[in-house]
Amino acid sequence: MHEAVGKPSRLCADLHNRQVCPFSVNELELQWPVSNAQLGRELQTVKRFRIIAGVTAFLFILLTNASSVLLAQQEPPKDYLREMQFRAVSDKEADWIHWGDDSSKFSNWTNHSNRLIPVYTYGVSLKSIKNENSIYRDAARLEKLYDRPADDSVNEKARYFDQTQIYDLQKSALASGKKNIILFICDGMDWQTTQAAAIYKNKKVEYKKGRGKGLSFLDYRKGNSEYGAMVTSPYTGSTKYDVDSQTVTEQGSPTGGYNATLGGANPWTRAPSEGYLLGKSAQNGHTVNDSAASATAMTTGKKTYKSSINVSPDGKQYKTIAHEMQEEGYAIGLVTSVPISHATPACAYAHNVNRNDYQDISRDLLGLKSVSHKRKPLDGVDVLIGCGVTNDTDDDREKQGENYIPGNKYVAAEMLQSIDVTSGGKYVVAQRTKDKDGSKVLMDAAKQAVDEKARLFGFFGFSAHLPYRTADGSYDPTIGDDSGERYKPEDLKENPELAEMATAALMVLGENEKGFWLMVESGDIDWANHNNNIDDAIGGVFDAEATFDAVVDWVETNSSWDETALIFTADHGHMLVIEDPEALTGNRMLGPWVSPRLAEVESFPRLVTNVEVAMEDADDDQVEIMLGNELMTELKTEKFSVIVEEDGEEKQVTRSRQGPANKVNKFIEVTDGLVFRKLDGESMDARKAIEMIKEMKSFLWLPKYSQPTKAQVELFNSNLILVSRVENADSDEAED
Repeated sequence: MHEAVGKPSRLCADLHNRQVCPFSVNELELQWPVSNAQLGRELQTVKRFRIIAGVTAFLFILLTNASSVLLAQQEPPKDYLREMQFRAVSDKEADWIHWGDDSSKFSNWTNHSNRLIPVYTYGVSLKSIKNENSIYRDAARLEKLYDRPADDSVNEKARYFDQTQIYDLQKSALASGKKNIILFICDGMDWQTTQAAAIYKNKKVEYKKGRGKGLSFLDYRKGNSEYGAMVTSPYTGSTKYDVDSQTVTEQGSPTGGYNATLGGANPWTRAPSEGYLLGKSAQNGHTVNDSAASATAMTTGKKTYKSSINVSPDGKQYKTIAHEMQEEGYAIGLVTSVPISHATPACAYAHNVNRNDYQDISRDLLGLKSVSHKRKPLDGVDVLIGCGVTNDTDDDREKQGENYIPGNKYVAAEMLQSIDVTSGGKYVVAQRTKDKDGSKVLMDAAKQAVDEKARLFGFFGFSAHLPYRTADGSYDPTIGDDSGERYKPEDLKENPELAEMATAALMVLGENEKGFWLMVESGDIDWANHNNNIDDAIGGVFDAEATFDAVVDWVETNSSWDETALIFTADHGHMLVIEDPEALTGNRMLGPWVSPRLAEVESFPRLVTNVEVAMEDADDDQVEIMLGNELMTELKTEKFSVIVEEDGEEKQVTRSRQGPANKVNKFIEVTDGLVFRKLDGESMDARKAIEMIKEMKSFLWLPKYSQPTKAQVELFNSNLILVSRVENADSDEAED
């Protein structure tokens, strides 16, 4: 039994004085046996998420007998991680997770880091490049790699290797007689993101170091699977270039490297200097990579500057492993869950001084003349499947140069027509089509490509990417650093999944008797980490896992590990820090209204409300004044964030508070940061909502997106209004 409460809570005392709380503080001391500190922390949490009924009815129900409790739940809510993510963003702090190097804030970083990145191989060995063969044990080799003395990166005990050696692995696999090479890049998936997904999936902490277990790519050991870690730092970050002339106009100085003393000797090691991993260190600082330079390293074996697509620091074009294999007769394929010409797939094959020159990159991928290959175009890849079909831009010349064609920013209409087999081109084209099942559209096109011995181009997506899968398997993202997307049924129906994209690619590429090279990118993991959204990030890992399973199934059914090599890795890390891994199991969330801090308390309160009793004696003015005063107290800053809906997508914008002209306007003004909706899902503005509240004298205050329990619904009529608050949330645009 914990010690009794000694000091009255201001919240409880205030509620009791206003005859809202049925218990006095002394009574609460007897019925809520928790410590002073714990109660204080809990009340602060509860205050933010409490359920209010006109601030006139507030009942505390002690859950000591599950059979007699209205809202008793023996397990966490089904989508507890979504709830925890939203609370962390709303509070701007969380004791179980944060992004960046400041644990007092939920996020002070939305970009990449220089963490060591896990590498898992199947059908090819890491022995030639790790442990005693690590390049980071050899000062001379490092100086050649980084084009400068790299003494601060030398580590005589290094077990890790360099990202450029992924290229070496692919070359060695070919030399050993492998027929098929698959490079699977989970963009932004560092060790910490992988561990988070494994914990959530298995509802327990399976491992705290090493390769890990609990996900299929961790547990699958056929093909003599091995595990290692790599450094991802680029050549440099500061380089100037001209897109129209495709020249490097000012070469940056080499600033790459990795200091294990500051960053940690293993991917799971808590860095002695987390700021170092973010490029913040004034001394011994090393540049943090982007997806372009990192993918270039893996496909060419060369370091380069950030934003480069297979172009050297001095402006020369690198040849990739795909180019080399194509020249020898192998088929080439690219699959991604993000835009077809974003940095990672671009670096498989294209050339450009700037990663944002999307249309020219697509021209290279599709075998069309481009700004980089004006006279003789590249041959183009045999399979290209990805996203971007819905993204139109009238003028993107500032990023893409003077040859930009208005329309789709990735593939202009005239480009698409020229490659289509129906117009004499080489590609069977499959696009997202209204009311058509995206999986069937893609698979039918793949079968046609096989039958006609043609190439395959698949163009899908929602807002430049596949719809985000969340951790529980739903497609209902909540907010992160940016707002959460909202999907209509057709957004899910008309798009294939990443696993289906990979299967279609393998169907076509597998027809080449010589063999093939395939890159698969799960890009949404990176986008989720930029958005500081653990729910989306874990969902992205599960998508990658399902795609891994599809690839393995193809290998075991149509090939073997004797003739196929698979390298499964990421291109860079982020700065997710999991302070309490147990939180991801859901054991801290015993219900939607209870803070995780009370998970271990045997008896705890839940907050419910009987609104009919609450509002029956209140007139219209009292309703307005009580709600307005309460909400004005809650919203203390002059600027606050609001969730607004535009074209079916919820977005977060910042608004300033205006001086209220009268009581009604005051109420509407402070409720501008709220979302009102009826139980049936109908949304409404503040004016309509207050009229209904006056008429029905009932409403329920909820955390954003939480749903009332069945017992709560029975307490209210069907017109119940749900009120959800959106707190302040500063946002910075993420790179990449």
